[in-house]
Amino acid sequence: GEEAAGATQDSLDANTGEEDEEVIFRGECKLWKLVRESEKQRGEEAADAPGADAAAGGSTPSATSASVEGKGWRWQERGCGIVHVNRHQQTGAGRLVMRMRGVLKLLLNTPVFPTTKYERLGQKSVRFVGVDVDDEGAAFVKAADAKEVKMCAYRMSLQGTEKQDEFLSVLRGTLNVASAM
Repeated sequence: GEEAAGATQDSLDANTGEEDEEVIFRGECKLWKLVRESEKQRGEEAADAPGADAAAGGSTPSATSASVEGKGWRWQERGCGIVHVNRHQQTGAGRLVMRMRGVLKLLLNTPVFPTTKYERLGQKSVRFVGVDVDDEGAAFVKAADAKEVKMCAYRMSLQGTEKQDEFLSVLRGTLNVASAM
């Protein structure tokens, strides 16, 4: 009766969308997002930056971070926290979720697409394209209702080579992402 309805309402209020998912990887990291510099910051020259297609939903920019910067694009720090790779218990679908340490603001919430390239950078970073979480923290769940989902390039620095290897290994082995090298 009424007790059951009350309990359901309470659980809806606390619903994070992660109830049916298991965490298959967890690691401390810092997250950056590739953003277009404002006109003042970049001058006239940067109409076609080597990451323009990444921001528009294409593949990961092939240029190194150093050459991407200075051509109208720069890495903007999003914050530090713990990134989770979640797997849905029924569907097996993977998802990357990251919340800012302390305030728990959503920084990253993107499905793990089997075709996405997860690129090893240096000793501890990984670069990939994912669903853009806007500054208000609106997740792809809301974006799914919209006509188009905005994609962007992310760079994630983990604690070291061991965590980098583990992250890529989980994507490759558990979620069948062939390009997680």
